[in-house]
Amino acid sequence: MKKKTILVLIGLAIIGTIGFLYKEKSMGAMIYPATFTNLIGTRTASTTAGVGWYGNLAASTTYPFALGGAEDATIVFNATAASTSASTIHFSVLGSVDPNCSTATTSTSYNLMTKAQVRWFDAMPFIDNAAVISSFSNGTSTIVWDNPIQIQRAIHFTDLNFECLSVEMNASSTIVHASYKLK
Repeated sequence: MKKKTILVLIGLAIIGTIGFLYKEKSMGAMIYPATFTNLIGTRTASTTAGVGWYGNLAASTTYPFALGGAEDATIVFNATAASTSASTIHFSVLGSVDPNCSTATTSTSYNLMTKAQVRWFDAMPFIDNAAVISSFSNGTSTIVWDNPIQIQRAIHFTDLNFECLSVEMNASSTIVHASYKLK
């Protein structure tokens, strides 16, 4: 009789553990979407509309996104169209511990932080797949992507313990789409 009771208790403990682990996994799936989210430009089904940069590399645009407690992030860059004169894309990936990094550009009546007040730092040390960076032709704190015609590159970040990431980018004669996924 004692053996049956012990076996039943062990069986219930195993079932309970499996149920708990399945619940944890499904809750995580609700918090972080299983698909990539648009960061630069848009993609709907198989149609991709990137953001175009023309002229010189002087202008830059910043694309911040909140991590929402995620510790890992992957950003995929895709040069959807580039002219034969497209030579480089320059981008930096920055992090911040300030909450709500995609804030208003000017002061509001609520006295919230503005974009100019967010304290950004270099997030390059958090790149997990450093080997892919060498395929870009990397500079100091700025990644230089030479000859980006019809190619994709992905950067994976781990051990993120801050509030948000931001991609600061400039390019010439190129249309770029980028998306991110959190884990």
